[in-house]
This record gives sequence, structure tokens and C-alpha cells, in this order.
Amino acid sequence: MRYFLLLLSFVAAFQVTAQPTLRVQVKDRESGEPLAFAHLVFNDNPKMATLTDVDGRFVYRQQDLQRATCSYVGYRTETFAIKGNEVVLFLTRETQALEDVYIGPGVSRATQIIQKTIANKKKHHPDHLNAVRYKSYNKVTFDFMYYKNKRDSLAVSEKFKNSRLLLMESLTERKYMRPGLTEETITATRVSGFERPDFAALATDLQPFSFYEETIPLFNVHYLNPIANRSPSKYHYTLTDEYTHDADTVFVIAFKAKPGKSFDALKGVLYINSNGYAVQNVLAEPEVRSKVNIKIQQQYQRIQNHWFPEQLHYTLMVDDYPNPGIGLYSEGKSYLSQVAINPTLKRSEFSTLAVKLAPSAAKLDTLSWAKQRPIPLSAVEKNTYTTLDSLGKAMHFDRYLSLTEKLLQGRIPLGFVDLDLDKSLKYNQYEGLRLGIGLRTNERLSNRFAVGGFAGYGTQDTAWKYGAMLQTKPAPQSTLAFSFEHDLTEMGSYGLRSIRNWYALRDFLGYRYDQVKKYGIDWTFSPVRFVDLSICISQSDVVPKYEYLSVDQTHRGYSITSASLFLQYAFGQKRVQSFGGIFSTPTDYPVVRAWVEQGFKGALDSNFGYLRVEGSVSQKFHSAWGTTDYVLSGGYIDGTVPGSRLFTGHGAYDPNMVVVVKDHFQTMRPYEFLSDRFAQCYVSHHFGTVLRRGFFMPELALSHRCGWGNLTKMAPYVPFGYKTMDQVYLEAGLQLQNLLKLNVRNLGYLGLGVAGFYRYGAHALDRTGDNLAVKLALTYSVR
Repeated sequence: MRYFLLLLSFVAAFQVTAQPTLRVQVKDRESGEPLAFAHLVFNDNPKMATLTDVDGRFVYRQQDLQRATCSYVGYRTETFAIKGNEVVLFLTRETQALEDVYIGPGVSRATQIIQKTIANKKKHHPDHLNAVRYKSYNKVTFDFMYYKNKRDSLAVSEKFKNSRLLLMESLTERKYMRPGLTEETITATRVSGFERPDFAALATDLQPFSFYEETIPLFNVHYLNPIANRSPSKYHYTLTDEYTHDADTVFVIAFKAKPGKSFDALKGVLYINSNGYAVQNVLAEPEVRSKVNIKIQQQYQRIQNHWFPEQLHYTLMVDDYPNPGIGLYSEGKSYLSQVAINPTLKRSEFSTLAVKLAPSAAKLDTLSWAKQRPIPLSAVEKNTYTTLDSLGKAMHFDRYLSLTEKLLQGRIPLGFVDLDLDKSLKYNQYEGLRLGIGLRTNERLSNRFAVGGFAGYGTQDTAWKYGAMLQTKPAPQSTLAFSFEHDLTEMGSYGLRSIRNWYALRDFLGYRYDQVKKYGIDWTFSPVRFVDLSICISQSDVVPKYEYLSVDQTHRGYSITSASLFLQYAFGQKRVQSFGGIFSTPTDYPVVRAWVEQGFKGALDSNFGYLRVEGSVSQKFHSAWGTTDYVLSGGYIDGTVPGSRLFTGHGAYDPNMVVVVKDHFQTMRPYEFLSDRFAQCYVSHHFGTVLRRGFFMPELALSHRCGWGNLTKMAPYVPFGYKTMDQVYLEAGLQLQNLLKLNVRNLGYLGLGVAGFYRYGAHALDRTGDNLAVKLALTYSVR
């Protein structure tokens, strides 16, 4: 009997495979572009209905298929006779613009469906699953866009007609565990023209993983999601179609911004499934066209009563880059497979890296790649690898990749050493322009250690600065450094202020410095996910280079021996291994930083014993109301410290500084206030676009800062003319951004705006004009 049942199963399987397989693809008649999520009905039978995928394709196994009726928002509905097993259906755009199709009957019903979808968002958001695991195949192509009536475009079209400009593929394995634990391993990567690429295409490179966040980030612009909580008051919805699919109803709803509403809006089509009122498919793009234009398409599948992404697709178009006669086009596709909902995972299975590259990622052979692709490479794509791989070897593309990696780290490779840009060129008001050189060995000599040094000469203070270091890597995300420096340190730039990006704007304003001869040991590591730690032990001989008050006038300097601990906790922050380094992505959650420093009097002739504690909490988050920033900070010193280690108030006013300096008081002078304990608060809200008049789209931002501080005991080596902030310092600000836009090589706009800040309250100055700071507000956007 069991052999008979086995034979029946083989016969059934043979019957299934023997059934005629119809392969359908739906395209735009004019452009030839695939139409994702087109609606197909076979033989006029609503029960034989389906949707194409993100590639405009569908495979149907059914006998006696005679005709197909195809509909798509913004296109004419047409019926086609089916001839053969490979069918391409071309649809024609409506002469009426898509925007006009939105306005019609059924709007009220469409809004009701959207409201039900909003009510079920948390239920369907992938991040609300307890755990998930899946694999993905990702492919990204770059190509030129050609214009038939432009000579340059025709010439480039002829040159690249048989290959793409660039082709990238990757295979990844991702696991997620709530809350916030994620790890994606790039198991294979291939990039045309490169032998050993240490970067890869990912599903979330240019679009969010799902369509359930309140805002959808595309090129640093946060667009209001049409299914955000506040969206029904801002978006116009039209029910354009509905059909039955697997006993459920799928509602096709077009959306765009309501007339007269000024906000960062999307337009497109949502396919809402009545089973849980979940997003089944979505097509979306910014409503306002920009220099860099992007369209996203997402398809979801139902697994164990959960809706989960199945295919992600984006198209990117830069109309007039690299020149007005030629555009740039990119297409990215991701296919998810082997999805496991709520598997058993342990926190110990996750590393501190959110994205990591497997050591053998660049070694997958051609046959294995062919087995992993959901859709085989086209002849043009195969030729892309053949052509560019040969060209890459001849032109040494990997060398240019290495240069890019170093530039991202602020370095330039020179054989076995790197030129450290931060150590080679500096400017401040005390030194003037510092010219010098900083060198350190690189991975061509060793991956485990680096030796370096620097020397620089200040053109204004006419003095040399120099130093040396030895750095080792005890573990992949750990460094241990031994250093010596004979350099300058700005007054007040200890503690958290020392953790800054190189070439920060505030550095240009410094004019009070200590000359410091310092020996130090620094250990930096990441013990657990989201946490960075740095432990430092140092001995410094310090000579202030400014006029100061001192209890003891017989000594021009002092010594300090100290140990310090820096901690940062950034929940949700992702560490990504790419381009030869590890980079951190911003998080929407609060970032906590703390600095604790202990001075040891008498140790190595140290003159001061003290405890210095400083902390901050900062966050930048996006909502339907706009983008909000805040920083809360405070500090406390127990014991006596020299003036340069006091808190100096975070002032950034200088008549020569014409641009806004982030996270500082814009009306407070540098070193104006000294404190041994302080508390500060900074809040800013960016409302986004407040007016749309064609090209004119100004944006509004409001800010407010307040601070308090006190100096409880007299400190040595404090400068003349200091103040204390024992009454609250108040500053209000208003910014009108993007009043003028300057085109940057057709890739985006440099926005010029006006920012005004006013100092008021107990620390207001006598002359009204002295309380006002007017600065340029600089922004960059693709819009």
C-alpha cells in the first residue's frame, strides 16, 4: 500500500509539473518598464485573479487560459488573448493624469479602509514580532539614462548598450529579536569590476524594511506615511479598484496630499488586504519631484497569520547627472526567502555588529551564484560582469576602492602608511593655520598594530606641536593605544567636549589654550551591543597660554595625573561593517553619554585631586509633526581643578562665525561663563516645508536653549573677566531654511536660509543689538 501511495504522489507531482505554465509580464507600452502589482483576471473569472510581483511578472499553472484582463492605476484596462506560454502584456497610460484619477466617488469608503489599516499597524509591523529569521538575495544595477534628442546621450548609449554601468549582488542571512536586536550577515557579495569588494547591496540601503513607520525616510527627507496616525487629515484617498484574492478582498487605494496642505508628502497606491487590514503591496514616491528621484515598491506575504515583506524594489533616477545630456538610473531588488516567524533565538547569538561581512563573502563561485538567483541574469547583466571585471583588473578598481575607504576615515593611503588629515591641517584663532603632517602605518604592514606620529607648526603662535603613538587591536572591536603629545588643548574641551568629529566648526573659534605635554594609555572597546567604553590613564604637564588669575603667582604651570571613563549607550544604533571599517548609524532612541574623571593629587607630582562627572542625554526623532532634537546635559566637580577643566558654557558667538554651530548657545561668547556644576537644556523642532510656491519651499525651525551654572569655590588659573551662570541663561531661536537654493551638480541643492537667536532674561546684555545673533542656516537636500 505504501508503495502505491508513493506512486500516486509521484503521479500527482508529475501532473502538476506537466500542466501548462503561463509566464506573464506586464509592461508600460511606451517605456517598456515592468508594472508592479498589476491586476490580472483570467477568462473573466474573478476567482482566477492575481497580481504581478515587483518585476511585473506572474507564473500561472492552469489549463485552458484564453484571455486575460489587466488593470493598473493610471492605465487603460485592456483584455488580451493568450497565445503561447510566454506572454508580455503592454498597457497604455490614460490620457488623463494620474493625479486626476484620485478625485472621484468612494473617497469616504477609502478613508474608512485606511483608518482600519492604521488601527492594525502595530499588529503587522515586523519589528513587533518576537523574533524572525530569513535569507535574502539583493541585486542593484546602475546605468545611464539616455535621451533620444540629445547628442551626448546617444553617444553614451552606443558605448554602453551591451552592459550596465555597475552591477552588485549579495546574499544575506538576517535574524531579529525584540526589542532591537538585529544581525545581518553578508554571506556572499559580488560587484562588477572589483575582485574583493568589502561592501554589499542590502535590502534597506535606500528604503525602509517595512511601510509601517510614521514617516518614511528617503534620502534624509522624512515623508509622512499615508497610513500614519495623522494622515487622514492630510492625504486624499481614492478607492480605484477591489477584487477577491484567496477568499479575501484586496482594496486598491490611490493616495496623494490634499490640496492646500504643505508637508513632505508621498503619492502612490496601497493594496490593502481585508484579512487583518494589512498592507499587501505598496507603490510610493515623493509627490514633489527633486534632483534625485526615488520610487519604492514592496510586496508582502502572509506567513503563520503574519504579514511579512517578500519583495522590495526601488528605482532611483538622477535626471541630469553626470551632465544635462545624460541621466543616472539605479534599480535595487531584494527577494526574501526561508522566512521563520518567531523562531527560538537567544540574545547570546547576536554580536555587537548589526551588519557584518563573512570572511568568505567574495569567494562564492559562479555556479553557486546561479543557484541562488530568483531570476537568472540577463544577457546584458552577464556581459556587465565580463566587461567590467576585465576593465577593473586593467584599471585597478580595487585601488580606488581602498582610497575611498581611507577618505571615509579621514586618511589618504601612501603605501604602507596613511596620511592623517586631522593631524596635518588645522585652524583656530590662537594658532592661526597649523601646517604639518600626520602619518600612521596601515593594514598593509599589519592588521594588529599601528605606529604613528605627527608634527605641525602654527603660523600665528609660531610654535611646533608633535606627538607619537602605538596602537594595538586586542580584539576586533577593541583598541589599546599608548601615546605621547606635546600639543595644545583648548580651555574647557575636556570631558564630553573632547568627543567630537574632526574639523568641527566650534574648533575654529578657540583662542584660549593650554600647552600640554601628555603621556596616555587609552583602551576603547564595545563590551555589549549599543555600548561603547573608553578608559584612559594620563599624566600631563600643563602651561596655560592665556592671562589668568592665580593664587600662587610663582608657578607658570602645573601637573595632573588622572584616570577617566567614557561611556555611551545608544539603543537601536547599528554598527555596520563596510568599506574597510565599522560605521554607526543614527538611532531614533535617546543616546546617553557619561564621563567620569578622577584626579590623583601627589601621584607623579600631580597638583590636583578631584572628581569630575559629566553626562548628557540627546535624541533626534521624526514624527508626523516634524523632526525634534533635544539635548539635556549636566556636570559636577568635587574638589579643586584648574580653570581649563571647569565647564565653560558651550558658547559659540563670534562676529566672524556666520553659520549656525550645532548644539551650542549662538549668543553666548566662548569662555564667558565658568562653572564647577551646571545644567543645560536645548530643544529644537523642525516643522518641514511650511509653504509651497513652485520652486520656493521654505522650511521653519524653532529652538530654545537654557542653562544654569555655579562656581562654588575659587579655582586657580582662571582667565580674567569670567562670569558665573547662577541665574538661568535663556536663548530663543528661529530659522527660515531654504530661502535660496543653489544647484549642486544636479545632485541636490545647497539651501541658504536665515537664523536669528535672541538672548534674554537675567543675562541679557545692555544693548539690544548685542543680544541678537543673525547667522546663515545651511542645509543640503535632494529637493
